[in-house]
Amino acid sequence: MLYSKSLSTPAIEYGKGFEDVCRRRFEEETGLLVNMIGLFPDVEHGFLGASPDGLIGEDELIEIKCAYSLHLKNQDIHDAIPNNKQFYLKYNDVGQAVLKSHHNYYYQVAITST
Repeated sequence: MLYSKSLSTPAIEYGKGFEDVCRRRFEEETGLLVNMIGLFPDVEHGFLGASPDGLIGEDELIEIKCAYSLHLKNQDIHDAIPNNKQFYLKYNDVGQAVLKSHHNYYYQVAITST
């Protein structure tokens, strides 16, 4: 919107390339339909906005992350969580993979969902 060129890095291109694959796999594994959506401008501050990767139902968002760092290391997500302190996920008390609250992705998702 404000920039003439799109930001492009190997990690961004990897994520773009696998986002549809991840979305379809999520739908297959959960039975939930992900609807593609666009930009949501902030009602009070029109210069701010969010563009989540999809809408589930009427009020749930999905933000898809394709771990380029794992691709480079040929590492599995279940190996990365306990062994890679820089990775953005952790296991909670019941063994579910959840986003670390101090990671930059957490702030992106939190801002998108407000």
